[in-house]
Amino acid sequence: MNFFGYDNCFNGGYLFKKDIIKLSNQAIYLSKNMDGKTSDEELKKKFKKRFELALSNKNLKKFIDELAMKNLLMGRANGYLISKLSPLYCKKLSNKYEKEKIKEANYAGICYKDKPEDLFADLRLCSSLVDTSELHSLCKRINKIKGIIVPHSNIEFSGQCAAWAYKAIAENSLPDLFIILGIDHFDLMRNSNSVLLKDFRTPLGIIKVDKDFGRMLARNCDFNVFDDSGVFLTEHSIELQLPFLQYVSWQDKENIRILPVLCKRKMWNSKESTDEQERFINVLKKTIIESGRRTIVIASGDLVHESLWKPSPVFHKKNKEMINLLKTGKAFEFKQGISSKSYASCGKMQFYTLLKLLEPSKGVLLNYSWTSNSKFVDKNRAKSMYENLTNIGYASMVFY
Repeated sequence: MNFFGYDNCFNGGYLFKKDIIKLSNQAIYLSKNMDGKTSDEELKKKFKKRFELALSNKNLKKFIDELAMKNLLMGRANGYLISKLSPLYCKKLSNKYEKEKIKEANYAGICYKDKPEDLFADLRLCSSLVDTSELHSLCKRINKIKGIIVPHSNIEFSGQCAAWAYKAIAENSLPDLFIILGIDHFDLMRNSNSVLLKDFRTPLGIIKVDKDFGRMLARNCDFNVFDDSGVFLTEHSIELQLPFLQYVSWQDKENIRILPVLCKRKMWNSKESTDEQERFINVLKKTIIESGRRTIVIASGDLVHESLWKPSPVFHKKNKEMINLLKTGKAFEFKQGISSKSYASCGKMQFYTLLKLLEPSKGVLLNYSWTSNSKFVDKNRAKSMYENLTNIGYASMVFY
């Protein structure tokens, strides 16, 4: 059974580094159902029901081995179709991960360059695309930045947009702590939020977690905030912010301290999850006050997703509606506004959490962009490589 190399299949398959790997429909189905919970036997039953075809142990193992060889296990892809693991492989990697003291960079060489000099050059290019005079004009009334919203797609797609908010941070004094809000893209978390106390490594060096603050938060919280820390193994939303932080504080990068926080993707599906999220936000707010730390909250999230290379007017309309809701700085209005409409976005929970933490605040839009609008892609990659990819909206915002 051949899972790879198909031409008449999903429009794009995996995008891995410089190659587009074509997948059969069977491979796509298996990838979507390998969630780390479904057993191999259940997976084979589902496969037989869907395709009326028996999947042998040998072929399932072959498929998993091929994914591993192509570096596509545990989220090591570019965020479009990401394979998860069968329980056996998941447990094996999780056990290894638990013993490691440092969270290694899963997405270096995939979502951003893995060689320090190449990554630094890309970050410098992103920064050079920021109109400094316009940035100063937009931020002239802001005395203190309380938070930012930035995208988390590959650097060549969204880096030029993210650079606006990070350049604004660079022109202010660094805080004691950056609280970085990411999202559990794969719905693996049981609790509303999860915190990791491991330091992170990027190609530019190690970035330290404020462990004392994390423990203080854990003591104040009514559930174990470390329960779902294994989910960080597959996540890219927090990792992609770290090279930007290191770049904008290059002379002082050893002193950066972060608190990485993941938000449950489907938080508002039940009253229990919603209540737990509200309690967590209140506890985080209380811990910030008790600690006396100056903080900047970073919400790492993208806007609306649309499966067209040339974005439609509806795509831009939805993005602008979401941005306008964010500008108010009012968490409840934002939640009501996006709940009443259909927004395919992986930023809603982080944005809401940021607004709730910073209330009262106001937001300023620094830059709005989208995947196919990236000047970075035009300069560094052939557009034809991306013509089948989803268009994603990006916003760079500061809150004061």
